[in-house]
Formats: sequence, C-alpha cells, structure tokens
Amino acid sequence: MNIIFTVLSIFIVWAIILYLIKRGGKQYGLEVMGPLLAWKTEKGKKFIDNISKNKIWKHYGNISILLCIGAMILTIYLILLNVIIAFQIPPERAPSPRLILGIPGINPAIPIGYGILALAIAIIIHEFSHGILARFGKVKIKSLGLLFLIFPIGAFVEPDEEQLKKVSRLKRSRVFAAGPASNIIVAVICILLLSFVFSPLINSKTSGVILENDIGDVSKWSIITEIDGNEISNVVDFKRIENNLTAGKFYNITFFKKGYETKRIIFGAYVGNVVKGSPAEESGLKKGYVLYRISRSNGSVELKSWEDFYKALNSTKAGEKIWIAYYFNDSYSNISVILADKFSFTNDEEDKGKGFLGIGAYGIEDVIRNI
Repeated sequence: MNIIFTVLSIFIVWAIILYLIKRGGKQYGLEVMGPLLAWKTEKGKKFIDNISKNKIWKHYGNISILLCIGAMILTIYLILLNVIIAFQIPPERAPSPRLILGIPGINPAIPIGYGILALAIAIIIHEFSHGILARFGKVKIKSLGLLFLIFPIGAFVEPDEEQLKKVSRLKRSRVFAAGPASNIIVAVICILLLSFVFSPLINSKTSGVILENDIGDVSKWSIITEIDGNEISNVVDFKRIENNLTAGKFYNITFFKKGYETKRIIFGAYVGNVVKGSPAEESGLKKGYVLYRISRSNGSVELKSWEDFYKALNSTKAGEKIWIAYYFNDSYSNISVILADKFSFTNDEEDKGKGFLGIGAYGIEDVIRNI
C-alpha cells in the first residue's frame, strides 16, 4: 500500500510540474508532450556542423543502410523463431515477463546503474548519428534535446522535416539508418573489447558451474566446485557425476560465493511454482518441496531434473492416479494425486485427455551454466 501511495504521489507532483511548465516553460526551451517533458536547446549544433563536413560520412551512411537491412532480416527471423519456440515451451518452463523486458531495474539481469548508463550512451550515440548525417545531407537541425518522464528517458535531434522530405531518398535513408547502425557498431566493439581485452585480464581463481537459482540452502550465483569430493570444472563434469547420484538422497555440495562453504543438499526436482486450482495445489504441494520419485501403475521414474519430471508425466492420462515421493521440512513423505485434464488449464485441443499435475519443477542441472 505504501508503494502505491508513493508512486501516486510522485505522478501527482509530476503532473503539477507539467502544468506549471506548460504555462510558462517555453522561454526556457521546455515543452510538454502529454506525460513527457521535452527540453530543447541549440547547444551542440555547431559541434555537429563541424564534424559533419568530412566526406567519410557518405560512406558511413551507405554502410549504415546495408547494416540496417541485414539487422532487419535477422530480427524478422529471430521473431519468427521465437514465435515457434514459444509454442513449444510448457507453461511451467516459460520465462518470467521480467526477463523478457530489457529494462534496467525490472529485468534482474540488468543492474540499474550500469543499465541506465548504457542506455544513456546508446541514446546519445544514436541521436548524434542522425544529426551528423542530416547535416551532411544539408538538412537543417532545429534543436537538440532531452525527454523526461520524471527521469531522463531519451534524447533527440530535431531536423527540419520539410527539408528532409525534399532531399533524395538515399540521403533520407542515410539519416534514418545512421542511428541504429551506430548502436550496432558500438555493441560489436564493446563485445570484442570484453572478449579479447578485458576477459584475459580476469584471473578466475574458482572453476566450477554457476547456480542460477536457489537450491536448498545454496543461493543463486554461487559457484559449485565439488559434489561429495568430486571436482567440477564445467557442466559436462556435473552431469557425469550426477549420473551416479540417487534422487532423494543428500550429498555434500561445496560452493563458492563470499567464501568456500559445504552444505548437504538433496537431489531431486525442486518445486518452483504451483498452478492455482491444480491437483498439485489441492494435494498440498508447495514451492520448496523436493520431488524425487513419481510412481504409476506401470512403474516409477526418479526425478533429478525437469526432463525427468516431464518424462514421468508426459504419457499420463486425465483421471490417472500417481504417487509422488517428496522431501520437505526435514522429513520424507508420499502422496497420491488424481491428475486433471490438461485441456482445462491450457485450452489447447492437443492437450485434451492428457494428465496435468500443475507444478513447475527444476533440478540442479537445469539451473547451472559454465563460468
């Protein structure tokens, strides 16, 4: 409730600021555009005029066009590929919406400070590239500026629209392509610097695999280095060792985070989420339970990973009874569950008659990667 009140208060204050600026902010170069505030200035125009005189910008503009065409084709391919993949990912394995959005602070993989800095650099390079190619094409620049939505969220170079319409299609294309092409080029340069200049300078003292989710008492971003005294250098090592482990049993995991530690961890499929109204919820299964065996009338499957969990349930039918062995709160237990019809939860015709438990589960092998 306090968060909602704080957010509402901030936006109310912002609305009042916009109202006051709308009444008398033009003399300071301030202009209200809906919920956005634009600050326009002519500072920087001379710099763009001077730098745009070099004939190299003609070649840069042509390369930018080709680069953007290539990026457009690749983007369309990746979008189509993601559409296809999206239909193949089970709901319980779908990535969090926070991971899909590339916004600093919302996406946990993008730190706020570095994310905002990178965004600011990208915007400045993008807009100055548009401005330089516009001036090279003899198009007047009216102003430069920043966009605010409480905080700075963008920058712009405002060309003379009428002049831009009158120049040739090739010159317009150079202007439009320069911004995104510059961002692509800078991104490639940064990747090369990180790969070939900075990475060799990092002397990794710890080899192992990085944990990307919490597993028992071992928190994410820990580096697993040993299992029961067996050293681990990479994911291949981990899977080789895991083949000799038994689901439902405890093993000593040595890991490094702030220092080296060893903890006993049970191997199995860790429940990450439970679907509301599902048989899993009705049977009392909760996040944090560790499932280590699913039994059916025709046999049982040990659970060490999501793949094992999927294999155990993939051929089940709606109304079928299964038995689940699990560990939780320092004790082992078993429950029986009657599976629901998967169609009732997915509305997919192909799921009619299939068994549905209603949990998302993962093993250690599902949440590790090489350093």
